[in-house]
Amino acid sequence: MAPIVDEALEKLNYDFDFDIISDIQLIAKSGINKPPAITINDKVVVEGYIPTVEELVEKLKEI
Repeated sequence: MAPIVDEALEKLNYDFDFDIISDIQLIAKSGINKPPAITINDKVVVEGYIPTVEELVEKLKEI
């Protein structure tokens, strides 16, 4: 999913860092029930599927 995140950030000229989390315990603590998921500011915004670049761009515009 990292290439999708990279492309969405680039389209918006955002310079954010992001982490790919694979630790099951950390995922569960985050309230994620169906990986893969994306959280923004500790809020789950995508869960259970890989979003398109365009969809992620729209989610990022909301923050």
